[in-house]
Amino acid sequence: MSCDANDFRLGMRRLAAGVTVITSCLEQERTGMTATAVCSLSATPPRLLACVNLRGATYRFASASRRMAVNVLSLHQEQVARDFSSAEKCLGQLFAGDGWRDAGGLPVLDNAAAVFECSVEQILAMDTHAVLIGSVVRVHISDAAAPLLYADGAYAALGSSSFVSTNDRVIRRTA
Repeated sequence: MSCDANDFRLGMRRLAAGVTVITSCLEQERTGMTATAVCSLSATPPRLLACVNLRGATYRFASASRRMAVNVLSLHQEQVARDFSSAEKCLGQLFAGDGWRDAGGLPVLDNAAAVFECSVEQILAMDTHAVLIGSVVRVHISDAAAPLLYADGAYAALGSSSFVSTNDRVIRRTA
């Protein structure tokens, strides 16, 4: 027996997560997507996992090239998250903008809170998505603002005393 898919989606919206843009490159062509389904797998050796849609270009590029970068967005990069989550945007235009650089063939975002350059070591496909297990080759850490978060359909950041949305909607206040 399985729960209702809509109930599952509503429940998952309550799970606050860091916002990333996963990028990859194949034969000089770049791709990327906004993702919140990224987490640490192990520290020794350093590995992370990222969940991506099997129908997307990011999956195709990362599975073929066996390389990806996970760009952890900082608070001021909400528009980058929005741009890479939209199917209407041309990827070539997104990467042509200021702020992107090449890191050994992978597109990485300047001033991201952190960037993990990874080799894709294993891929687990299940239903509509794949788990990409990345072995972290290099980490770039910046002095950027607080990381960008996403919860309940809104982008947000941790404030000193509250969880405050970047679009002026307070999601949760702490005492």
